[in-house]
Amino acid sequence: MSVTAQLPSDNQRVYAKNRDIESGYGATLGYTFNNVGFGPLVAKAGYNYLKGQNDNTAKGDKRFGKADNVVAGLGWGNTRDGLYLGTLYYYQNTKFDSPVIN
Repeated sequence: MSVTAQLPSDNQRVYAKNRDIESGYGATLGYTFNNVGFGPLVAKAGYNYLKGQNDNTAKGDKRFGKADNVVAGLGWGNTRDGLYLGTLYYYQNTKFDSPVIN
């Protein structure tokens, strides 16, 4: 298990551009079940949230509002011993609050 926090910070690299971040947090959780059928079964999930600062520093771009990301994955087997199956789900929701600032 892992938990993170983002403190207010200017010029953080988000979506390939420097953006001002107000706050954020994230959490991940994972567990491995040994020898289920032909190998171990691994389950992992994570979530993170970022909130942009409510200021007018995004010159020539839309102001970053917020972003939510969710990820979940399953893996079964072991590549060293033979068959490995895996799947991943990823969801992202991003919001830009204002029109382009000149």
